[in-house]
Amino acid sequence: MWFHYALYFSWLSESSSLEWRLLLRLRHWGALGCLVLAAAYRKLTWKLLRESLSSVSQVSVMIFIIFTGSTAFSQLLAYSGATQGLVQVTSGLGISPLLTLIMMQIVLLVMGCIMEPLSIIMITLPIFLPVSKTLGFDPLWFCTIMLLNMQMGNISPPLA
Repeated sequence: MWFHYALYFSWLSESSSLEWRLLLRLRHWGALGCLVLAAAYRKLTWKLLRESLSSVSQVSVMIFIIFTGSTAFSQLLAYSGATQGLVQVTSGLGISPLLTLIMMQIVLLVMGCIMEPLSIIMITLPIFLPVSKTLGFDPLWFCTIMLLNMQMGNISPPLA
């Protein structure tokens, strides 16, 4: 988008604007670029390629296991009615919705100190999001505050 302004104000010529567009579209080709650069510097060996593919597959499998476990957990909560029961319990406590939100965020902050944020999201979102919706909080803002608290917990000890 900024190319149009650069052309309009004569900051770039048409050919240099096209070069910038091409360069920015090629940024999505990072893995291929790394392979080309490793080959150009003569550092690309079969051993290095095998190790990098092994580590990529390990990380991919770990992420897949986290997603599978969280999906199973949320389905289990939905079928058992535990989420609806928790919503009824929290709405029937008689404490203010803001205090309930603060308590949920403190739980997320403490969990952020000992776990990674993706795992926390997958575990707590099926429980906390219906409760926050019932209490009248906007899901977008609730998730934003949730992410902020998890990141604050993530940069504080013991995992900082």
